[in-house]
Amino acid sequence: MDTARRDWNARLPSRHPQGFRQDIPHQAASGRIPRPVRHAGRSVTATRAALDRAAPSLVSWAGRRAVASRTDKVLLYALLTLVLLGGLCACCLFAAIFTPFRFWTHGGAPEAAKSYLRNNPVVVAQIGQVTGFGWFPNGSVSEVNGRGKAHLVFALKGTKGEGRAVLDLEKKPKTDWSVVSARLYVAGKEFILREPPLGSQPAPPPPGGRSEQDSDGYNT
Repeated sequence: MDTARRDWNARLPSRHPQGFRQDIPHQAASGRIPRPVRHAGRSVTATRAALDRAAPSLVSWAGRRAVASRTDKVLLYALLTLVLLGGLCACCLFAAIFTPFRFWTHGGAPEAAKSYLRNNPVVVAQIGQVTGFGWFPNGSVSEVNGRGKAHLVFALKGTKGEGRAVLDLEKKPKTDWSVVSARLYVAGKEFILREPPLGSQPAPPPPGGRSEQDSDGYNT
C-alpha cells in the first residue's frame, strides 16, 4: 500500500504544474481559493461568482424600484390633495353664489312681495295671472334687530302680458314683511297698487316708467 501511494504521488508532477499539489490544500484552507464543490451539475464557486456579478444589478434595480415607488406615492398624494382642494373651492364658490341668490329669490321680503303681486286684482287685470318674476329681482334689503326695509323691482310675466313692479316693504320685530307701497308699469303706464304711507316718498319708477292719468281712474 505505501509503495502504491508513493508511486501515485510521484506521478503528480508530470500531470500538474510544479507545486500545485502542495499549494492547493494550503490556499484552500486559508480561504484564498474556494474548494470546488459540485451541486446540481454546477460548482458552488461558479454559482457564487454569478451571484456576485448579478448583485450590483439587483441592488441597482431594487433601488430604482424603491425610488419609483416613493415617487408614485408622492404624486398620488399630490393628486388627492389637488382634488380635495378643488372640491373645497367649488363648494365655497357654489355657496357664495347660491346663498345670495337664494336670499334674493326666496327670502322673506321677496316672498312677501311675490305673494302680494299674485293676489293683487290690478295686476291680474293688466297682465293676467303672474307666471314669472324674472331671474333675479333688483333692489335692496336690510334688516337689523328684527326691523327691516326692502325696495324690490320685479320683471313680471303674466298670461296676458308683461310688466314691471316696484315695491317697498317693511318689517317690524316679531312680525312678517309687509308691503307699504307698490306700483305696476305696463306699456309705459303706471298703476298704483298701494299708496305709500303719509309723509313718505313714493318708490321711484323703473326705467321707462311714466305717470299719466288713465281713463280707468288709476294714475298711469
